[in-house]
Amino acid sequence: MEIRNKLQTENDIQESKALGMATKNGDRTKPKGRRPRRSRSPSPRKMNYPLLLKEIRRKRDLTKDQFHTLRKAIKAQCRTLRNVKRKPTEQEIFRAKDLNPWVQRLPNMHNFFYTRNERLEGKMNVEAAALVKDPKSLKQWLSKKMAKLPAYSHVTDVPLLEALARSLGNPLNLGSFLESILKDENLIKEIASRSYHQDLFDKLVIFSGSHWKLRMHIFESDSFKEAQEEIHSHRDHFVSYCVYGGLSQQIWEEIHGTKGKEEDVGEDDDDTKGEPASTLPRYHKYAYDPTMDGDTRVFRIQHMGEVALGPVDEEQRSSQGKTYYMHPSVLHSVEGIEGKTVTLVLNKRASEKSCFASPRRWEEQFVRKKISPMKLAGRLTEVLDLLKTVKQTHDKEGKFTRKSRTSTSKGSS
Repeated sequence: MEIRNKLQTENDIQESKALGMATKNGDRTKPKGRRPRRSRSPSPRKMNYPLLLKEIRRKRDLTKDQFHTLRKAIKAQCRTLRNVKRKPTEQEIFRAKDLNPWVQRLPNMHNFFYTRNERLEGKMNVEAAALVKDPKSLKQWLSKKMAKLPAYSHVTDVPLLEALARSLGNPLNLGSFLESILKDENLIKEIASRSYHQDLFDKLVIFSGSHWKLRMHIFESDSFKEAQEEIHSHRDHFVSYCVYGGLSQQIWEEIHGTKGKEEDVGEDDDDTKGEPASTLPRYHKYAYDPTMDGDTRVFRIQHMGEVALGPVDEEQRSSQGKTYYMHPSVLHSVEGIEGKTVTLVLNKRASEKSCFASPRRWEEQFVRKKISPMKLAGRLTEVLDLLKTVKQTHDKEGKFTRKSRTSTSKGSS
């Protein structure tokens, strides 16, 4: 018995040595050689799969089979999102221009959660504060940061994108930045040349870099009295920071067959639950590709038949000082605003075309009305005046400082 125990102990020691965990008299020694580096895959910290399933189980009234079917579909999407190391081939990049966005889009992407990096937000906030009075240097800094974002159609570094948007949307930083723009007539003309009126709001393209843009959207309080925004997706991953006011938006999803079946378990909503797709409103679906024709913004659209769309969950609201992230596959529409509203949008290009759905038939292309330099300067001055009221309010509450995160809100909305 003693011999057997001795041999067993010696075998355990040999196995421990092989694993770099040799023991002597009960003491653990450090393994020899350098410790292997742990692979740093960026996606697990961006897409929290366990939290997603927990949230779905808590919010949605699903049967066991429906939940397992949805979990299987989302796990497959997670594997797709985590495959970010392989670079797309030249053939894939060439074909990406001709892909049908309705076929390539991933369902249920509105469900994905990500983790905010408050330390990163504080760092970006301080760096931006040192450059906001020099637009040229600020653009160079932003270009370097945006170049670090992976240019894949289904995944990007959301915490970095949000940290940059929050640092630029901070009322202290944004106020100084707008003042520097208003002092530069050439810069105002440059911004005006790529800015236009987008149906319900003015879209001011502040910076335009290589596959990224920094835009400011200005909604008037009566913007939604005469018209509503069409359902659409985006070509970009983007984060929107609400500078002033607030807005609500509705997420939409394609409906196939009868709601409540296993293939439709990700699309439960009280208003349309169990309703056949044939009884839901039908929309004309388009793939659209916005381009520049000289100084004119031209939107070329391709009719691709009809589709049944249904709302997903309740409307999502975003108030002053909060952000939300939008994946390129998500179909949404802004449903309303809280008085005059200003948002700052930072986006990273992901694809060449996006989805567009409307109850009415559109022409094959349409143009947008340009904004003059004089009107642009007036709009920026209006935003600057609004920011002064925001800064006064938050200075009293102590929520905005250049050395802290830009908002006390938790998570995104």
